[in-house]
Order: sequence, then structure tokens, then C-alpha cells
Amino acid sequence: MKRLLLPLAWLYGVVTDIRNWLFDRRLLPSKGYHLPIVCVGNLAVGGTGKTPHTEWLIRHFLSAGKKMAVLSRGYGRKTTGFHWVDSDDTARYVGDEPLQIRRKFPNSRLRCAVCESRRLGIDTLLAHSEDLDLILLDDAFQHRYVEATCNILLTDYSKPYTTDHPFPAGRLREKRHGAHRAHIIIVTKCPQHLSYKQRDALVRSLRPLPHQEVFFTTVEYEPLPELKKCLLITGIARPRSLLAFLASLDIEVEHMSFPDHHRFTEKDKERILQKAQHHNTILTTEKDAVRLEELHFPKDFNARIQIIKITPSFLFGEEQHFLKTLHNYVS
Repeated sequence: MKRLLLPLAWLYGVVTDIRNWLFDRRLLPSKGYHLPIVCVGNLAVGGTGKTPHTEWLIRHFLSAGKKMAVLSRGYGRKTTGFHWVDSDDTARYVGDEPLQIRRKFPNSRLRCAVCESRRLGIDTLLAHSEDLDLILLDDAFQHRYVEATCNILLTDYSKPYTTDHPFPAGRLREKRHGAHRAHIIIVTKCPQHLSYKQRDALVRSLRPLPHQEVFFTTVEYEPLPELKKCLLITGIARPRSLLAFLASLDIEVEHMSFPDHHRFTEKDKERILQKAQHHNTILTTEKDAVRLEELHFPKDFNARIQIIKITPSFLFGEEQHFLKTLHNYVS
């Protein structure tokens, strides 16, 4: 099937190449700003860990005393235009990932907003918050109407962009050579014991440009209570690493898998409640939890939910080197 779709993928790639060519030659305008704009994105659709890495950056900048804003598209929301994100919003109104970020970081020095147009979103943020130190764009690598100070490109260790194809034959939003716009490349979801030999081979396969730095991160999970079995509910792009983690703990998992950003329905609720009758513990991700709450489950169900929390961790002791590289662009 993939081979049959390659001609369409080639055509899609040509269209994105033309668009990028127009931006590269300033025939389509990219707007720069007086403050640093850090973009976290990827070439593929979903599954690279953008939100955990965005949260990692927020944690770092807030700890450094920065006043900042995070601007997302708000994928999956039922609203349009610019909206501030508040902790009492719903995923249906602002999107699951922005709501997750707002609730995790209630700090008054962080503003959260959603807007399809990143340029309109930034202009609105600056009109209301003139004293911002920087703006973090979540999933905006292809939004070239904004000229980012630093583009951080993520790629999944198990499916790097060098082995993928554009739509519809693969999951790429544009051709692989779009990676040349990145200032920093991070290979995410790596095995914790990735060897130097494996790292070097990956770097060679990515063929970074002289100015590009490549880093590697793995997923760290917060400890779970001791479990023998559980019901796992996910609506994420690639749950493979999560399933591997639970398997490493010898937990017997009944997995209810839904598409990424799935909008849970009353019919889903009935199925979930039926499955939950056989489990004392229900596991789900932070992103799924903010969407599941819209179904208003009974109290006894909510009492059994355990939210799996994750954070990226830099391999090979390169966290400080990453921060130094980042600050070379945003200082």
C-alpha cells in the first residue's frame, strides 16, 4: 500500500517544497520579533514528545526567573481564534495539551494562549504582556510566517524522519530536508542505555549541518504504586514506549487504545466503565486525563485513576551543554 501512495507523497512533497522556497526567498513574509521566540516542533505528525519537552523548557525558564508565554494551536478544540488558557477551561475549549500545561504551571509569570495563526497569537500576547522575556511556540516548525529565534526539532528514536516519507505514504508534514531549518535536533524516546556507538550512528544518519547540535533524550516515568494488573486508557500517537515501561514492571495491562487527541464520547464512557469493573486501578496519561474529565465519570471511577507522569531526561550528561547551546540563541 505504501508503494502505491508514493506518487501522492511525491506530489505532496513538491507542494511543501514550493511553499518553503517562497519563504526562503522572502516571497512569503516571515515576521521577526524583538524578544526570543523558541519553537518546539517536528517533521512528523505526533508521537515525538513535544509536550513533555515543552514542559521541560517551561520549568527551566521559570526557574531562571523568566516571564514567558506559551502559544499553541490548541489542536482538537472546538473554538477558533485567540483564547487565553485558564485552569478551569476544558480540553474541548482550548485543547488538551495547552490545558495540561496551564494546570501544571499555574505560575503567574507564565501566560498560556491558543491561536491558529501564530503571528496573530504573538501580536496579541505582546499587546497584553509587554514585559515578556520570551515566547515558546508549541508545534510550530511549519508555521513559517513567524521567524523563530531558535527552532528545536524533535524526532522519535524508533521512527526518525530519515526513515519516513511525506503524506500519505508516511507521517512527514514536509520532506526530510526541511530539517535544515532546525538549530537544535533532539532524538527523543531513546533507550536509557543507548551506547555511544549507537548515538554516533544516529548522528551520521541524520547528517546534521555544521551549525546544528544533536541531543538525545529518554523518557523518565514517575514511580507508580505496586500493581499486578490495570486498565490502561490512551489516546496518544505512539503508546509503544509506555506499554514497554509497564511491561518492565510486570504489570498485566488491558489496553483501551484510541487515536491521538481522541474526543471521548458517551459510547466510549460506557465501554470504559464496563472494562473498569474488572480493575482496581485505571492508568491514563496526563493529556488523556484532561479529556476524560469531560465525561464526568462517577466518584468511585475517579478514585481509581492513576495519572502517568513523564519527563524527558538528557542522555550522555549533555543537559548543561544543551542549555548552553539554547542560551546562545535566546540570550
